[in-house]
Amino acid sequence: MIEVKHLTRSYGSVSPLTVLHNVSLKVEAGEFVAITGPSGSGKSTLMGLMAGLDRPTSGQVFIQNEDITQASENELSRLRGEKVGFVFQNFLLMQTLTALENTMLPAEILGRELAEKRARELLARVGLGERVDHYPSQLSGGEMQRVAIARAFINTPPVLFADEPTGNLDSKNGQKIVELLLELNRTYESTLILITHNPELARLSNREIRLKDGRIVEILAHRGGSHKKTAAASKGAALGATRRAPAKSKGTKRK
Repeated sequence: MIEVKHLTRSYGSVSPLTVLHNVSLKVEAGEFVAITGPSGSGKSTLMGLMAGLDRPTSGQVFIQNEDITQASENELSRLRGEKVGFVFQNFLLMQTLTALENTMLPAEILGRELAEKRARELLARVGLGERVDHYPSQLSGGEMQRVAIARAFINTPPVLFADEPTGNLDSKNGQKIVELLLELNRTYESTLILITHNPELARLSNREIRLKDGRIVEILAHRGGSHKKTAAASKGAALGATRRAPAKSKGTKRK
């Protein structure tokens, strides 16, 4: 689904600051990958590059075998609309639009038919069927994030990026958002790439990719709370990132 090759991102020209160093990895279709690491480790930079929100200093990003680093701004806009969904920590809802209008917006931009019908169905699915005409200022933080999740799935994207989706929520609402996100992700069989500082949330993933100082330092293949650690010297991390975690043994249930 996604392949990253030797990705580097630097900022500034006189004394450039490199925040991502020669990162390579693959994400399989339908996989749930968590990207973790301390603040400043390059997590959001990596996600922005993978999603086509930013351009690398060097390296390539492929989504479904399409090299997005060579795409024009118009092509990137089309690709994000058709293939990528986003859920952000700060919700990023349009304050002048209702929950229904916010959810419909990506489908309307693409000229999709039955946008309102699908938006109403998704809002009902996330428990906001009675709140469709409410504005963000009339919604709680958990409700706004549910609108953001409905909006992310409106075009049924093959890839969903979530950047700290529970970061601004209390633990109770955060747990509800996680359950909802994973439920919809399974229902629509999308690939989920999630940035989090929460180790419990990361353990729900198929693989956890840990960054430090802009480099992959280890890759954990999770299985019901246990994990297999992969050493991550530069080449080893890249190779490990391309391997799908082994199938779980018979009778083992994923949490």
